[in-house]
Amino acid sequence: MGRIAWLALGFLLVIPGCPGSLKDPDRFDDPGPGGLCNLDVPSDILAQKCAGSLCHEGDEPAAKLDLVKAGVEARVVGVSADECSGRTLVVAGDADGSYLLEKVASEDPECGDPMPLGAPLKGNEIECIRQWIDGLSGGGAGGTGGSSSGGSTSGGSGGSQSGGGSNTGGSGNASGSSS
Repeated sequence: MGRIAWLALGFLLVIPGCPGSLKDPDRFDDPGPGGLCNLDVPSDILAQKCAGSLCHEGDEPAAKLDLVKAGVEARVVGVSADECSGRTLVVAGDADGSYLLEKVASEDPECGDPMPLGAPLKGNEIECIRQWIDGLSGGGAGGTGGSSSGGSTSGGSGGSQSGGGSNTGGSGNASGSSS
């Protein structure tokens, strides 16, 4: 066979093995129950999904909650929820006791609307937020939270990640605020 024929044959054998798209690309970011999240919650989820027109950024963020600027932990850990009396935005180390998680995971949060408006978070993003909260230490000061890696948080918040279990979208306690 000639050189061109071999190249053509090789081309035909390689092309069918290259898919055009993945059927479920989210599975590569999905930590699954107890799996470690590879996303940085403050920058990859909160800043990307909770910002925008009239939302949680800028000089007058919705519910007085800026989720975009650096140092999110200091603005959420141990801080009372502006829109829901008696609730704490983030209880460090206790995702299920945190209003922020309830707002993003529940279809019917205690106060206000589920967040983010119009574009609910995916299951893997909710699980990452759960792990991030469970890995935070109290006080809200220090570090940027970061993503989990090798069982501990990066970015200086301290605490270890336990995986925390899964969330199916209807349970949990925590969230930002509605606008």
